[in-house]
Amino acid sequence: MQLLNQTGRKTRYCIWGLTLIAMGCGGGVEKVNLASATGQVTDGEKPIAGAVIEFFPTDGRTSVGVTDGDGKFTLKYNDELGAVVGEGKIQVTPGSPQAAGPGEGDVVAPPMEGPPKIVRLKEVWTIKEGEENHFDIDMSKYTE
Repeated sequence: MQLLNQTGRKTRYCIWGLTLIAMGCGGGVEKVNLASATGQVTDGEKPIAGAVIEFFPTDGRTSVGVTDGDGKFTLKYNDELGAVVGEGKIQVTPGSPQAAGPGEGDVVAPPMEGPPKIVRLKEVWTIKEGEENHFDIDMSKYTE
């Protein structure tokens, strides 16, 4: 009788433990509300190539883009195109003109010499659901 109670107790603990593990592994896929976000970074009329653009939403994780030879970028959230819907701040790290050619879309900024000059834009930017969110960023407005 005692052997049956121990076996039953072990079985219950095992089932209870597996249930807790299954509850903790509930898919693991975070669903976020994303919207398209593109733009162009210039210095006056001159496009800036190889700049890293980061959108820091109030709620959620950062989206990142890199400008091509025309200064154009598309923000990506992990491997998905877009940015978290809502308000946030934008940070620009100017890059190297050798980073991309005109019209190239998926580029990687080259290594920089020395610490990068990071420009945190003061405005609050809004990504709107269901819209083509396009941001023109003129860096000449942010230089001293």
